[in-house]
Amino acid sequence: MVKVEETEEDKPVSDTQREMTGEDYFRLAESQARKLYPDLESAWENYNQAAEMGYSRAFSVIGRHYYYGIYMNPSIENALRCYKKAAAHGDPVGIYQLGNFYQEGIGLPRNSKKAKEYFERFLKMAKQEEFRNDPQVMTCVALVYMNGGGVKKDEKKAVQIMRQSAEMGDPLAQHNLAVCLRDGVEVEKSPEQACRWFRKAAEQGRAISQLLLGMCYEDGEGVPKSSDKAVEWYEHAAEQGYPDAQLKLGWYYQKSDFVSSRREAVEWFRKAAERGSAEGQMCLGSCYQLGDGVPQDFDEAFHWIQLAAEQDLQLAQFAMGMCYEIGAGVKADKKEAIKWYQKAVKNPEQIGDLKESAMDALKKLKQKK
Repeated sequence: MVKVEETEEDKPVSDTQREMTGEDYFRLAESQARKLYPDLESAWENYNQAAEMGYSRAFSVIGRHYYYGIYMNPSIENALRCYKKAAAHGDPVGIYQLGNFYQEGIGLPRNSKKAKEYFERFLKMAKQEEFRNDPQVMTCVALVYMNGGGVKKDEKKAVQIMRQSAEMGDPLAQHNLAVCLRDGVEVEKSPEQACRWFRKAAEQGRAISQLLLGMCYEDGEGVPKSSDKAVEWYEHAAEQGYPDAQLKLGWYYQKSDFVSSRREAVEWFRKAAERGSAEGQMCLGSCYQLGDGVPQDFDEAFHWIQLAAEQDLQLAQFAMGMCYEIGAGVKADKKEAIKWYQKAVKNPEQIGDLKESAMDALKKLKQKK
């Protein structure tokens, strides 16, 4: 039998041999990002490769990364730029997000008229055949009805659409459905079902779902109470750079009597602080002020507390008043102390007895000569 050799032209072309398209890079990025242990670096590279090749949805996903600070520090400016590119390339998710930015005044002047125009344009596109069964588009449709943007608010319809999208595997829909089940929004409250959907989203790498699932375990809501499982889920979210989860871990380790654990608490507070979390900055400042897990350093404490105070955190504003009153990490200055105590008193987000404490401190300070 004569063996006939194939020419290069005759050989079948495998998926790995053919040149990848923008959609290929996008799907590869999704597979890398949507898992319990996501490869965020590779996903980021492939999302950007897809965008460079003009794949419209990639711009929306990159915008989401900038908005939430996934794999980077948050940037509203860059998020807005990406959503504009997505909209220009015809992606309905990008168009929805621009409507949302106008409605909420995120990076743009609040403009309900423009928001409505974008939402109406989005809803029109969502009815097109190519987008009708797109889970991410369906989730955005649900959010339009949930918030009443461009249409009459209809939470019941929103939850129905959200459930359809969640069952199709969209992690944002799974997360939002979990919230509805937890809070009883147009469905019967079910902590167990809420945890089930939080878990589905969490296993696809959604950091906020991982955080909330951890909180379910911490509180024993819908699942058996378990500190170990709570910490496990907090770690998943924290490793993705989610500041609230990093704070949770910091507080958890700070409760320990072991010096090594308290040092670890400081490092988690530092991660949250460096991501711009006001609470993380305040916690880190307190650690330096008290010498808890780090050598005592009043200058470093003042630096972090000041950053938190400038973000209008009431506790930090009160702490700034104390720093200036007694000269901790900064030269004592009665006028500055009064200024910061007054800010704490006037802060609309009142916490516990801080307002009364700030008022007492003001009264005593003004009585001093």
